[in-house]
Amino acid sequence: MNKKNSKLVAALIAAAIALLIAAPVMATTTAASAQMWNEPEVKAWAAAPKPATDGGTAKLAAKATADELPVRTVQIAQPQASQPYPLAAPVLERTSYTPNPQTEYARYFLGLCAGQTWLISEIERLLNMEQKTLDAVTGAGDFSNIRAIGLRDMGVSGTIPVAIGELTELRYLWLSGNRLTGTLPDELFALTKLVEVDLSGNRYEGSIPDGFGTMQSLKHLTLVGNGFTGTIPESILGNTRITLLHLEGNRLGTGRGLPDGIGRMAGLESLNLSGNPWGSGSMPDLTGLENLLSLSLWGCGMTGQIHASVFTLDKLQILDLSGNGLSGEIPEAIGGLGSLEYLSLSGNGLTGTVVVLLSSEKGTTKLIENGATHIVHYIDLVTSKKVYI
Repeated sequence: MNKKNSKLVAALIAAAIALLIAAPVMATTTAASAQMWNEPEVKAWAAAPKPATDGGTAKLAAKATADELPVRTVQIAQPQASQPYPLAAPVLERTSYTPNPQTEYARYFLGLCAGQTWLISEIERLLNMEQKTLDAVTGAGDFSNIRAIGLRDMGVSGTIPVAIGELTELRYLWLSGNRLTGTLPDELFALTKLVEVDLSGNRYEGSIPDGFGTMQSLKHLTLVGNGFTGTIPESILGNTRITLLHLEGNRLGTGRGLPDGIGRMAGLESLNLSGNPWGSGSMPDLTGLENLLSLSLWGCGMTGQIHASVFTLDKLQILDLSGNGLSGEIPEAIGGLGSLEYLSLSGNGLTGTVVVLLSSEKGTTKLIENGATHIVHYIDLVTSKKVYI
């Protein structure tokens, strides 16, 4: 398997983890609204191309046979290569709707929409499913069954208007892969039941708003592939409710490395800060992230040694620290990560010897270190000889 396909395998694992994280939340949705949430909920951003590297100086030794140690069988479907977002998003197709407000509230709401026809049309479509129309709404209560706005890759342009604040029962806002710009309204952050926000692949710039960190119910925040600058707000770093934070591929960084406060986000299960110009700095202490399943920090400018706190993350399944400036010996403690399924350390200055046991199970590999044996699906350790499954 080549490197591209190996990254896709990792992306599939990351997608499965994100779905598992989302499952308890999705289970609370009503039957009436569930039909709006059957689309795939996770984009495979871990498959995004990474800077080419020449590997490192570690030695890779393949020893023994698969029969010497028990094998934990793991089934993985082969992913299909695809772009995370289409280069040209399709134009949003909806039945033509010309507002003709018949009530005072309808006129008020349309005013709050500020001409953003994409939201007006989507609200009308969702109301039509209940045999209602936007023209006749009498208050925000008429929107009580609108629990999700899902317009991924639909060519939406413009801004999110303050009218979003009238959707007080909204749980999910999925607007990735569009052309949205402008300032995110405070009314968005006041939605007390909003659980997931995905604004990936749009054209947002400037600082990440502090308001995301103050949202009462927010668990998943995905802002991948925009133009956000600066750093992660303190309100987010101090948030223990967020379980998924994906900020890959922006322009984040202050020149001093990754923020030290990441370890305070105790609720995190998936963290991706990759591909940002954070600047040179040591790896932060992640001791408090005991629930972490997926950690992707490739291309973050990290220097020095791998922080020892990484090897205390017993639940970690994905670890990608490639394309940094890490140095020193590969720690023996890597063998203690009993749940590890994907490991990438290439493109650093790490040295050492890693022992790999090739198993008889096609598509799996055993990593042996420090007396422990675990199966991983892909090993990309700092070596001139790489092993691909």
